Amino acid sequence: DTWYAHKRMKEPGLIVLREILDITIFGLSTYQFKIISEAWSKLLRQSEDEKVKAQKQNEWRKKLLHILSHDIKEPVVHSLLAVRNLKRRTSVEDVPIVNQIESAQVSIKEMITNVEHSNQDLAEGKVSAAGTVTVEHSVDEVFGRIKSWYDSRLQEKEVRVDLSRADSEHRIRAGADAFIYQIFMNLFSNAIKFTPQGGTIAIQTHCSADGAVTWTIADEGEGIYPDAFSESPVSRAGTLGESGSGLGIKIARAFAQDYGIELKWVSRHISDPASSPPLTARGTVVHLTQVKRPE
Repeated sequence: DTWYAHKRMKEPGLIVLREILDITIFGLSTYQFKIISEAWSKLLRQSEDEKVKAQKQNEWRKKLLHILSHDIKEPVVHSLLAVRNLKRRTSVEDVPIVNQIESAQVSIKEMITNVEHSNQDLAEGKVSAAGTVTVEHSVDEVFGRIKSWYDSRLQEKEVRVDLSRADSEHRIRAGADAFIYQIFMNLFSNAIKFTPQGGTIAIQTHCSADGAVTWTIADEGEGIYPDAFSESPVSRAGTLGESGSGLGIKIARAFAQDYGIELKWVSRHISDPASSPPLTARGTVVHLTQVKRPE
């Protein structure tokens, strides 16, 4: 049973082999640790560089916010009030021109406010997998954010907003700025634009058994036409000469699609048998439906 004994390595050889194995393992471990430590050091340097860059960007953003909020917004607001006061003493022929100036100033004011609110939304909102800030929206909260901007226009046209059928529990989850300023505001602005003097804008909500939430905005205007959805530029005047090109509709549809919100328009010019009946006998009814609320 010892026929292989002469093939066994002697003890001195085993000692040398053991030392060679120990040195090899130690060398490989050291080399691996060196690679890991270098990669980690590089990652830390990159992280520090990005941190410094982010701090500089944040400082510049604060400076820009200060410029927008104090040096630009205040004159815009004062000039907007002046234009609206001027409109009351303007001849009928010049009203469309004054309306265009007013619309341009309102757009500037809204863009500045979008930037101002973005800081607050980033702090309060929830970041989705795509990196977009999303929050739960109710009609009362959304309308409360923009109401002060439209008070003068609503008073000027004597338009009443009816929220009696809007339930604050029927919430839509979407990007904070995108929903308020790009979807709801565009739709609400169109409702004011095409609502006649002394009309009513009705906003109601509904939640189906399967959890689908629907917001409805209805005006008493002449009703939206199919050409508002065409790619070619369409210009249609509001009841006070405001310009309507259909751009707000395109913006609202693009942003709504990102959050799984379906927009559907109904009027006497565009009928949809599958949709719920309009709130008014005439005018435009817009349905905002979120079937599956993204988490």
